[in-house]
Parts: sequence; C-alpha cells; structure tokens
Amino acid sequence: MRRLLIITGVSAALLAGFGLLLQPSPRADDEAHVPDPTPASAAATAAPESFDPLRSRLTVGWLPETLTARGSSTTPVLEELYASHATSDVLVSIVPPGAPPPAYFTDATVQPGPPIGAKSSRWYTDRAVHFLRWEWAPGAVAQVEISGLSDPLGTATRIARSVRVGDGTPVALPLTTSRPRDLVTLRTDVVRDRFGDLTAGVTFSSPTDPDAQIEVSAIPERADPPTTTLGGRPAREILIGDERTVTFALDPKTQLRIRCRAADDRSSTVGALRAECLRIAASAHPAGMLSDPRSWTAHPIR
Repeated sequence: MRRLLIITGVSAALLAGFGLLLQPSPRADDEAHVPDPTPASAAATAAPESFDPLRSRLTVGWLPETLTARGSSTTPVLEELYASHATSDVLVSIVPPGAPPPAYFTDATVQPGPPIGAKSSRWYTDRAVHFLRWEWAPGAVAQVEISGLSDPLGTATRIARSVRVGDGTPVALPLTTSRPRDLVTLRTDVVRDRFGDLTAGVTFSSPTDPDAQIEVSAIPERADPPTTTLGGRPAREILIGDERTVTFALDPKTQLRIRCRAADDRSSTVGALRAECLRIAASAHPAGMLSDPRSWTAHPIR
C-alpha cells in the first residue's frame, strides 16, 4: 500500500485536534445501522475547487476496531486519513472536483461496487490491494484503499458509508509561524512513528516553482548544539547544497525545525532564501506540547 506522508497514532478523542473527527466505532451487531449519506446532506456542502491545507474536511465515522488511526494529510488537491495494525492498512482519500484520483492501477480488475449513499461505486483489485471508489460530489472522487483485512469489500463499504465531507475544521499544530513572502500553503502533516512520537508541521511552496519550499515543524529529536543566536534564542543553522535548516531546542528531546529549499543553486537565489528562512525561523515558536495534541493551536499561521 502507498505510504501516507504523515502517520499519526492518536485516540479518537484526540483526532478532533487534527481536524479528523473519528466517531466511536459501532459494535459488530450494529453494522446494519451505520447510516449512509443522504442526497440532502451531500448537497449541504458545496465541493470547493481546491482544499485549504489549514482546514480538514474529511470525517471517517467507522474503522475496524483492530485498526488505529495513524495519519492525516491535507493539500490543495488531496486529503487523506491512514489507519493500520500489523499487516492491515486502510487509506481513505478525497479530492476536489477535477483533481486526479488518489491512486492509479496497473493490472487491476474492476467491477461495479455497492451504492454509497445515492452514488454508485467501482471496486478495484490490484493484487493484494483493493480500492472502493465513488464520487462524494459531482466530479469529486472519494476512495477507500484496503489491504490485509478479511472481507475487504464489506469492510471498505462500511468505511465508505461512514465518510462525511464537511465545510472543514482548523488543523491544529504545535507551533505558530509567520507566512513566508510569495509562498502559499502546500500541506499540513502530523506524524506519529512506531515508537509513539509525534511530528507535526506545515509546508509552504512557491506557486510558480514547487521546488522552492519552506517547512516549519516540531519534531521529536534532540537538537544539536547551537551555532548562532536568532531572535534572542540559541539556534543551529546549517546549509547543505540548496537546503538550509535552522533548529531550536524546545526541550532535551524535542526541536523546532525550519527547513528551506531554494529553487536553484544560484547565489542570488540562495541568498534571498536565507534571508526569508531566517525571518520565518525568528517568527516560529512552539504552541503547546508536541506530545499533547490537545494543547496545540488551531491558528498556527500568524
């Protein structure tokens, strides 16, 4: 299965802090009572031309009890929720109208799938991975990707029928930062690794050259010794090729990292990037504790 760029492992109660409102799983004998979206509720939310990476629209109301919600990611053209356990994986994705579907198939077989609300669906099988795909709004694809679970079609159908797409809730992050000049918000990510440690951040990029990026994130790594002072705080600044990184120690096990990549390696481009990178680094501060998503801010961009 394709790996999601972020992997979080928080409880259903804490997922609200990430904008992913995962409702408690019904008991097995309640399966017949999981409601389908109705045409009226589907029409209540107009499909946007693109997603706001700072707002989460996707809600998944049911997952198998054996799975843990592991991740969420939001970009202008894709929002995903990932869950897993051992060798079992589920990836729920939505895209805005006209955006490419969230997966491609090589040798997949395809057949009609069950109705999802008032919409028809298609069921794809590509070796050991299965995909249930339907439209959550006209021209806007939703998909459940599933592997390693018994009754994949039945499980994917139940997950799909619990999917809701709303107006969006703010994505909370453990940091605040100024918005980089001439860059747009590319994505927000929250990650929990297999040891239970969280990483969370926001990435900005140039609308004309996606290679030019600034990423601000809080990560569970011990900071190396500082090399300079920035905004009155000890900081470490390093340059490797066209990528500059500034880090601040938040505590013995956590650091705030600002990673900046130039569009090319010309001295003028690298110099301009350094000035903006240092400005953003000086503006970046922690918000709450990285280990406690309930303490994060829903307004990370100042």
